[in-house]
Amino acid sequence: MRRIFRTLKEGFIGFFRHFSVSLSSIAVVTFTMLFLGIILILTNNINSTTKNIEGNIDIWVSIKADYENEKPQIEEEIKQITGVSRIQEITKEDALEQYIATYGDAYERFKENNPLLDGYLIYVTDGRYLEEVSNKVKSAQWAFEVMDGGDATNNLLDSLNMLRTGGSAFVIALTLLAVFLISNTIKLSIYSRQDEIEIMRIVGATNNFIRSPFLIEGILIGIFGSIIPIVIIVFGYDYLVNKLADSTIFGLFQITPAVPMVYEISVIILITSVSVGLIGSFISVTRNLRWVR
Repeated sequence: MRRIFRTLKEGFIGFFRHFSVSLSSIAVVTFTMLFLGIILILTNNINSTTKNIEGNIDIWVSIKADYENEKPQIEEEIKQITGVSRIQEITKEDALEQYIATYGDAYERFKENNPLLDGYLIYVTDGRYLEEVSNKVKSAQWAFEVMDGGDATNNLLDSLNMLRTGGSAFVIALTLLAVFLISNTIKLSIYSRQDEIEIMRIVGATNNFIRSPFLIEGILIGIFGSIIPIVIIVFGYDYLVNKLADSTIFGLFQITPAVPMVYEISVIILITSVSVGLIGSFISVTRNLRWVR
């Protein structure tokens, strides 16, 4: 226990004694975590928007006239298909009313002898199920015509997946960049304390004993480096949502509410900052402590 307290004490003393060097590492963490937070917010909103778009992608299927009396069984069959979130019945009367509302009274004459067919709008839980659900519906005996958007819908879904993948890749790249930058900036602290490290070696200190205070410093760098990004993310995003929610451009997107997202991202930033500081310190110290007892 005494040894743990001593390590903590040495870590705090080293951090504040060499604060000018630590400040460069804190700045690296601060800017990197701020960008990470912004990317996480953008990625979260992109995911919400794409999920919202995918949730509104539907498949239209019309039913053969011979099967109109079997609609309860057909509905149950559709619901059993993997990937179907919900279905909406569109009767031929409803469809004709939509034609009249869209194209004018020219279609009024079809009310006496409606040529349209009953059908369903089928909504999928996720875009990746669209083709599978569409193929299963097309193979059904009762299906007369199936419309799923074709290549245009598939291209849209591919673009949405690329956005999600790109956001995730950018988050990983930023995290790795932070580890690399912190590892290099902490080298400055080690170089400035070579004499101190050499004395500790002479008196018999092991590499683990020498390394421990630097790891504490790395954790402190992570904690201090996360403060400003967390404050900006929590208050800045809430301000933007309240200020710009009614904007026309925002109407095109599914905006994620500030709470609890900003708190979840704040926890991620704190954990990532501490982890990055710890890993960066460990890598840098391990590379420079080449003397093994």
